[in-house]
Parts: sequence; C-alpha cells; structure tokens
Amino acid sequence: LAYHPDFKRSYYVRGLIYGYTRKLKEAEKDFLTFLDWKPGSWAGHNDLSWVYFQMGDFQKAEEQARLGLLDSPTNPRLFNSLGVALLNQNHPTEARPYFKESLKQFESADHKLWGKAYPGNDPAIYQEGYQKTIEVIKQNLALVDKL
Repeated sequence: LAYHPDFKRSYYVRGLIYGYTRKLKEAEKDFLTFLDWKPGSWAGHNDLSWVYFQMGDFQKAEEQARLGLLDSPTNPRLFNSLGVALLNQNHPTEARPYFKESLKQFESADHKLWGKAYPGNDPAIYQEGYQKTIEVIKQNLALVDKL
C-alpha cells in the first residue's frame, strides 16, 4: 500500500490480516475500502460479515451477508454467514434454511472447488478445510434443531 496505494486488492488482504490478528476496527475499515472499490465482491462481504461477527455485531454481520448474496445468490459461504448471524440474533427458524442451502451447495461440490474460492490457501489443506466446513455447518444445523 505504501508503494501502490491505488491497488485496492491490498486492502482486502490487509483486512484479512487485521481480522486474524483481532484488529477488528482496522479490518472493518480495510474491507469497507475494498468494497467501495469492488462492491460486488462476495468474499469482501463475507469477510466483513466475519469481522462484524467477531465484534459481536450480528446485525451488521447479517447485513453484509445479505449484501453479498445480492451479487452471489447461491454462494454457500454467504448462506452460512447469514445463518450464523441470524442464529446469534436468536432467529433459529429463519437461520435453518440458510444452513440447509449452504450444506447442500457444499456437499454438491468437492474440496477443489472449496479451495478455489480462496486461491491464497495451500492446496494441501483443501480436503481438510472442505470436510471441516461441512462438519461446522452440520453443527450449526444441530444447534438450530435444539432451539
């Protein structure tokens, strides 16, 4: 960013770094800057939703997932993010169909497609990450069914 401040994808990457290091306000700012440049990015909306979730702002997490679904209406990651945001706002009945659709989408894919969404990931983790994603969505559905 110091050498190429107009290369806006750098804000996305730095937003991830800030998110993983729990510098959440900085992550929020960078994802918003990125989304100003590329408003239709499902990944930008999904990761900003993740940041808001970490902040405990489940309403904003929901809003970002819904915004992402406007441009990517079948994205399983966004479905899961929306379900998680709704579940944490005590709306399990509303969350359930989003978890179901997320699971359906992931189960009809494979680990290579899972990994393709984030090309920066090491292909050696694709299978494990894919399986873990399906496991987490099933756990989310189990939570909904208990409520």
